[in-house]
Amino acid sequence: MKRLALTTSIVIFIMITMIFGCGSPEVPTVQSPEHTHGMNFLLICLDTLRADRLGSYGYDLPTSPFMDMLSRKSVVMPDVLVQNPSTILSHRAIFTGHYVFRQTDGPAPPDTTMAGRLADAGYATAAFTDGGLMDARFGNDPGFQLYNHDAGGTKKIFRRGLDWLDSRPDKPFFLFLHTYDIHYPYTPPEPFDNMFLPDGEPPYHLGDKYGQEYWNGLDLNRDEFIWLSRRYDGGIRHTDRDMMHFWMELQRRGLLENTIVVLLSDHGESLGERFFVGHREPYDVQIHIPMIMYIPGWEGRIFDGAVESIDLLPTILDLFSLSYETDFCGKSLAEKLYSNAHVSRNRPRLSETWMRAFRLGPEQKLILADTPENDELYFLNTDPEESNNVASNHPDIADELRRALIEFTGIPENKIREHSGRTKVPVMLMSVDSEPEDVLLMEQLRQLGYMQ
Repeated sequence: MKRLALTTSIVIFIMITMIFGCGSPEVPTVQSPEHTHGMNFLLICLDTLRADRLGSYGYDLPTSPFMDMLSRKSVVMPDVLVQNPSTILSHRAIFTGHYVFRQTDGPAPPDTTMAGRLADAGYATAAFTDGGLMDARFGNDPGFQLYNHDAGGTKKIFRRGLDWLDSRPDKPFFLFLHTYDIHYPYTPPEPFDNMFLPDGEPPYHLGDKYGQEYWNGLDLNRDEFIWLSRRYDGGIRHTDRDMMHFWMELQRRGLLENTIVVLLSDHGESLGERFFVGHREPYDVQIHIPMIMYIPGWEGRIFDGAVESIDLLPTILDLFSLSYETDFCGKSLAEKLYSNAHVSRNRPRLSETWMRAFRLGPEQKLILADTPENDELYFLNTDPEESNNVASNHPDIADELRRALIEFTGIPENKIREHSGRTKVPVMLMSVDSEPEDVLLMEQLRQLGYMQ
C-alpha cells in the first residue's frame, strides 16, 4: 500500500509539472481593472476543507500537491474567516455578501445573489452540487439558471460542469461547483484511504455509523482522533487528484485564458481539537478557510490582510466592472488586488453559530455565548488552538470586545445573545413516506452523517 501511494505521488508530480512547468513564482504584476472586465467566473467549494491541511497553508503532509502548485500561480489569501461553520448558512453568506444576522428567513431574492446579479449582467449561470444540504430545497439556488443537485462525488460533479461548459450559450459564464468528498465519513477510495495512516492496524473502525453526534458520543482517544484525521487527509488528497484532472480539461478547452477561478471551502473541521470531531462551532479550525484566486495573466502572491468569505461577491462584481448599489456587509478587495496593497488586520470580523465569534484584530477573539459567564476570550498569538479561555482573567478586554461587537452589529446585547444563528434557514423535516426525491435527499443526508 505504501509503495502504491508513493507511485501515485510520483505520477501526480509528473502531471502537475506538465501543467504548470517548473521554477519559482515571479514578482507579482499589478494589473488594471480593464484586464479582468468580461472574464468568466468559476467558483469551486470543497466542502469541509480546513485551511491548515493544505501544503500552501503550512501543512507538512503531502495532501495537496496540485492545489499547492495552483497556489504558486494564484493570489493566496491566508487569513479568511467564514460567516458560519455550516454548509447552508455559509453559502448563503457567500452568495449574498451579508452576515447571517442580516439575512431574512427563507431563500434570498434572486436579484440579490451572486448568480442573480451575474445573470442580470448577461452571464450564463449554472451550479452542480453534491446534494445533501446543498439541495435546492434548502434555498441556495436563487439566481442560477440551472441548479443541479444530483450529487455523486467530485469526479461526477466536475464531469457535469465540463459537459455544461461544452454546451453553454455563447456568453460569459458563472459556474459553481460543490463537492463533499472531504466531508465525513472520511472514506476516500484506495489508495487514498490508507495513504497517511500510521503503520499497523487502525485503532478504530467507522462501522456503519458516523457523523459528529455519533463520534462525539464515543469518548475517542488520541489514537482514534489521529486515525480519523488521517482519513480526512486522504479525502483531501483524493479531491486534489480530481482537481488536477479537471484543471487539465479546462486547460485543454482554452478556458483558463479568460476565466477567474476561486477555490475555497464553506467551513473547516475539528479533528480532535478540544476533543471534538465535526463542525458548527465558532473555533478557528472550523471558521478559518482557504481561498485561492487564480486570475489569468497575474503572477502568484500572498494577499496581505484580513478577509471574510462575504468579501467575495463585491470583489467579483468590481473585478468585472459591474455596478451595484447594495451596501454589502462584505468589503470589495478588488482595489487591493490591483494595487497589491494590504487590508488592515484590525478590521472587525464576525462568524456566527449558536454563539458569535468576534475578532477586532489578529490576536484577540471573543466568543459571545448565552450568558456573560459563558463567554470565551482567547489570545490567538499565544494560544492558536484556543485551549485557554482567559475571559475571567481579563474582564476589561472581554468587556471592550463585547461593546465593539454590539456597536458593530447594532443589536442590543440581550438580542445578540439569542441563539439565532441556527434558525435563519429552517431544516426540512421529512418522512420515508415522502415523495421519492425527498427519500433520496434523506439518504444523502444519512450518508453525510446528518441522520442515522
